[in-house]
Amino acid sequence: MALKALLPAALLLPVLAPAVAAAGPDAPAAVAVYWQPPGSPAPGPSARAAFAEAVRPLGARLVDATTPPAAAPSLLPALEAARADYNRFAFAESIDKLDQLQRSADAQGGGDLDGRQLSEIFFYRGLCQLEAGRNEAAWDDLVRAARLDPTRLIDPARFPPRAVTAYARAVGEVARLPRAELVVEAPAGALVRVDGTLASGPAAVTLGQHFVTVVADGYEPWAAVQLVGGARERVVPPLRPYRPPEGDRLLAQAGEPAPSRLLLGALERSGAGWRFVARDISLPDGKFLSEAVLLDAEVPAQPVIAALVRRLTSQPAPTPPAPAPRWRHWPWAVGAAALVVAAAAITIGVVYGTATTGGTVGGDLSLR
Repeated sequence: MALKALLPAALLLPVLAPAVAAAGPDAPAAVAVYWQPPGSPAPGPSARAAFAEAVRPLGARLVDATTPPAAAPSLLPALEAARADYNRFAFAESIDKLDQLQRSADAQGGGDLDGRQLSEIFFYRGLCQLEAGRNEAAWDDLVRAARLDPTRLIDPARFPPRAVTAYARAVGEVARLPRAELVVEAPAGALVRVDGTLASGPAAVTLGQHFVTVVADGYEPWAAVQLVGGARERVVPPLRPYRPPEGDRLLAQAGEPAPSRLLLGALERSGAGWRFVARDISLPDGKFLSEAVLLDAEVPAQPVIAALVRRLTSQPAPTPPAPAPRWRHWPWAVGAAALVVAAAAITIGVVYGTATTGGTVGGDLSLR
């Protein structure tokens, strides 16, 4: 009997444990932190809604820790300042600004500059080098300017004859260079820019250096200056997935005072696609359980994430309503059957115990 009395309490422990942990005298309520990579990942809205619904039975306060993508500073103001220096004959100042601008453009894969603007970095620096008497450096810059924008025509009324002649020679040199294909292998849906122009496939370029950027949902932006040395150059950018906050960053998202329980739901990009990661963290010891599931574009996220959170937090699965009995009068039927059995027993006892002069025949089944 004692064992039977303990069973219901034991079955309730997994259900009550989260509530007891959150309802202690000094422990604040549990906090659930949702995170997804910057940008607009396709599964984001459904994943967030599913996680919010899954943690609601735990009484957790929901915090959205997603941050907007950090925009790189525009390079256009620096280019305009360098052009202004050239126009006022401040050639040394213009060269300094263009040197710094090129370093920024190299680091950002061209940044927000288009092909014409990237070409102008080297075009104006080449013209400044001519004025400073550095003919070899000027020639290298003018050739690179023509490679980035071979269709550019310069107005003889705005530039000195020596500059017009030198640039025309550079355009002719570029026209004789062999063409090549630059293939950038990126995830489906990624935005690839080569020399400031969107590339939906192999980009036709000249031999030499080219600016390349890749922006893909779930990954940190990638930028580089790629050297093309053959007829077909293949580039596989080492894209790094964004990762959810951990440690102090995650705890800061929960706010003060720190909760005794912290739940994390995060949408991450993996090589196989999008996956959802859930963690149940006990504070202050930092012990946690973690589990992940791959999301399928053809399967709704809500039941997948709900089952994941239930398993991780030991929530019981929803109990379906009991089906209605087919015959609602079964208690009466059982009672009637019992009466029939009792009456039969009495009848048998009376018939079986027949009195005679010599005693009772057949034994005694009569009621006493």
